[in-house]
Amino acid sequence: ICGPGVMGKTSLAAILAECPEIKEIKVKGRGQKSLNAFIEYAKAKYPDIPVIRPVDTVEELVRGTDVISFANSGNTDPSTYPLVKGEWIKPGAIIESTAALRFDDDFIINRARTVTDNIMLYEAWEEEMKPNAYHTIPIPAVHVEDLIAEGKMKPEQIDDLGDVLLGNIPVHRKEGEIVIYSVGGMPTEDVAWGSMVYRNALKNGIGTKLNLWETPKMMV
Repeated sequence: ICGPGVMGKTSLAAILAECPEIKEIKVKGRGQKSLNAFIEYAKAKYPDIPVIRPVDTVEELVRGTDVISFANSGNTDPSTYPLVKGEWIKPGAIIESTAALRFDDDFIINRARTVTDNIMLYEAWEEEMKPNAYHTIPIPAVHVEDLIAEGKMKPEQIDDLGDVLLGNIPVHRKEGEIVIYSVGGMPTEDVAWGSMVYRNALKNGIGTKLNLWETPKMMV
């Protein structure tokens, strides 16, 4: 986990929900206080995981790791985005990014598989912010859209998670492939989380009901 904040914790929960056999968690952050808080949280939440430890560098975080989540904050300047070199990445690993992250272009173009949560989101960002959308939105697939616009990659080099889930494209295109999964976020995720919060409030009798309007402006 790179970025030991709230998003790092929720990413960890999602990973462990699908990969309960994981035996080691590595975490990288910028401050000792946030690192200590994350490690304390993870040890209490997942007591069956024997190793939960901080690391100092991105290389140490990535090497030998099966699933890596980048949920770090930073500036919108590509030269400052955390760099992950292809030779550090374990064959078959998946790197999930909700935040700033960069790779060598040769690795992205020729050796990695790019998957997005919704390809149309990235196409819309590219249309709105061209020619260098990656300078504003630092998620890896945005850079792929820039490379497509430059003629260095083809649109079919990006896979959509929906197509994977529906069985339109294979879960694995080849043995040992490295997947770079970009998460830009969609309103459907907010609806799902909001629903969970609402049902939990009803179950526990907590929360405050708010009146949004006396008379709605739009009537069906």
